Amino acid sequence: MLKWNKISKILGIVADCITNIFTIFAFAAKQRELNKVNDYYHNVHNPLTIKYYKYDLIICIIFSLVYWVYLTGVFVYVIHLRNLGEISISDIAFIIFLTFLVTENEDIAAFRSAFTIMRIPQDTIDKENAAELKIFKGDIIFKDISFAYKEGSSVFQSLNLHMPVRKWVLSGIQVAVNPL
Repeated sequence: MLKWNKISKILGIVADCITNIFTIFAFAAKQRELNKVNDYYHNVHNPLTIKYYKYDLIICIIFSLVYWVYLTGVFVYVIHLRNLGEISISDIAFIIFLTFLVTENEDIAAFRSAFTIMRIPQDTIDKENAAELKIFKGDIIFKDISFAYKEGSSVFQSLNLHMPVRKWVLSGIQVAVNPL
């Protein structure tokens, strides 16, 4: 029996050493990947983003200049028509109103499209008679809960679970229950 204890201790030490080696390799791979991501971020992503913002700024400036030239031309032409007596002051006010109305309509259209995105129906809808999850005083209590993806393949049936406050934690993608 003493011999098996020594062999078990030696095998445990060997297993620990092998685990440590794999941990070191995993950490080295993680560092290498972090360095690659950091290198890409600083040498590729940032310069491209800066170029994009520069082009975007130039395009916005050009667009603004063209727009102001257009507006100035329209108002000069409107004033010229007013001096000739072709249009009245109310026509000028109407043209100014239409100019601002177009920009407001663009904002309203963007606002409406944002709401249409938010009105997308959910894929998964609860049953009509589904009970609301009730939490009292921090404890989470499930009584007689059953769940299945398809008929006949239940994940759990008649689950009764009591999680006292500050005693349990829900963690992980598949929600494992771990005591603290």
